[in-house]
Amino acid sequence: MELPLGTPYQEHLKTTEVDMLKGINDLMQKAFTGYIVVTIQGIDGMEEGAILFRNGIIVGAGYEFMKSGTTIDGTDAFEIVLNAFKAKAGIIDIYSLSLQHMDLVIAFHEKMLIKAKIDPKTLQKLYPKEFSDRFAKAVIKQQEEQSKYDVFKKIGLPEMVSER
Repeated sequence: MELPLGTPYQEHLKTTEVDMLKGINDLMQKAFTGYIVVTIQGIDGMEEGAILFRNGIIVGAGYEFMKSGTTIDGTDAFEIVLNAFKAKAGIIDIYSLSLQHMDLVIAFHEKMLIKAKIDPKTLQKLYPKEFSDRFAKAVIKQQEEQSKYDVFKKIGLPEMVSER
């Protein structure tokens, strides 16, 4: 994920040792501007996610499954990032940015924008109780299906792949 290096707010937090539900709520209350990055070891390699804040409002999210090069942005990514906070092997870094820098990030990463308002009540509902590898498994399955389709397409038989 290409985000500008901000001023370190908190670094090298272990996913197993920090309550990010409380942490996110605190950042919202403090009108934080910046981002949280979480990097985890998933079932299929390294994964990285980010949540963007502007004046305490969650404005964007992005998630990348590095092995496959699959990136998910916006509202869909937000739930995956929250899930990553519950991973058994992961590091969380929080960086603050000026409003001007965050406005530039938003301008250059429009796909990351979240349309819905995330308030503490919504956050509480979305926040997982434990880590799930279902998101990674869905990406792996999608990659496998795409690979099968590409093989059959090359030999002129794309209709051989079901569920397309």
